[in-house]
Amino acid sequence: MSRDCAVSVIVPVYNVEKYVRRCLDSLTGQTCSDIEIIVVNDGSTDRSGQIAEEAAGRDARIRVVTKQNGGLSSSRNAVIEESRGRYLAFVDGDDWVEPDFVGHMLKAAEDGRADICICNMKYVNEDGSCRKRTPHIDIPDSADRAKALSDMFNGYRFKFHTPNKLYRRNLFTDYGIRFPEGKLYEDAYTTYRVFAKAERFVYLPEYLYNYQQQRSGSILASAFSKRRYDIYGALTAMEKDIVREAPELWNAFDHCVVINILSLANYLLPVYQRIDRADLQEFRDRTNQLEQTLLHSKVSANPMILRSEKMRYYLLNRNLGLYLSILRKFKK
Repeated sequence: MSRDCAVSVIVPVYNVEKYVRRCLDSLTGQTCSDIEIIVVNDGSTDRSGQIAEEAAGRDARIRVVTKQNGGLSSSRNAVIEESRGRYLAFVDGDDWVEPDFVGHMLKAAEDGRADICICNMKYVNEDGSCRKRTPHIDIPDSADRAKALSDMFNGYRFKFHTPNKLYRRNLFTDYGIRFPEGKLYEDAYTTYRVFAKAERFVYLPEYLYNYQQQRSGSILASAFSKRRYDIYGALTAMEKDIVREAPELWNAFDHCVVINILSLANYLLPVYQRIDRADLQEFRDRTNQLEQTLLHSKVSANPMILRSEKMRYYLLNRNLGLYLSILRKFKK
């Protein structure tokens, strides 16, 4: 199949009727018109599919693919091979992008001869307010593979999120890279593999992607479940596939491990008073196993880990109950 557009934008949609029109309007209003918009209706039971079909009737660049419900990864995977762009972008159906999201990213990638372009992501609450988050690209920059992987593991400039990046399509198709189906944290399982095949990266400080923060009913807004342990599998795969033989990445990766342990513990907070003791012990056991198998050096000696993060990490290891009690008071 010949490529006949600059960028294919893949939009997974599942029961997001409140948001999908905003998402598609933001894509049809792009300053770069040389795009196709592939909406994957993942078995929605609300009006999401109908809204997407109506949008396709107004704009020939939109194509709707309807499938049985299989999850976010399944929706993305379903159309990668048949996409027609030189580059791929992924925009979730409840998010939206700025008018120059495609154009600015595409120009930066082509001017820099880059395989991947990364922009800043804005985290937007339901009331329209913006939530401050750590990742922040402060100036335009470029990177080789080692630096980009280190930056992603470290998490200060950007993280594993799939949507705020533009990728050469062949990074997925030539190497058979797909998103893992049935897993939470599908981005963490996938993005590092794509990065490992790329040569050149460019970073943009503009906030071009708007992420709808923890909408009611979304995966990330749900209560703690054992599916959250999927992140351990992703970290283990990263260490085995890339980090083990790359000492220059060890400090950044160890920071990534610590941050994810702290993040997972935070998800215990809403359910801590009613969680089963066996589940708490499982958390401790899994965390200990992760530390023993993946950390390459002492946390206290790692210059990439902030002092506050080290303090939280050691408190969590020493007394999980006390850690959660302090965290609860802090959040109040």
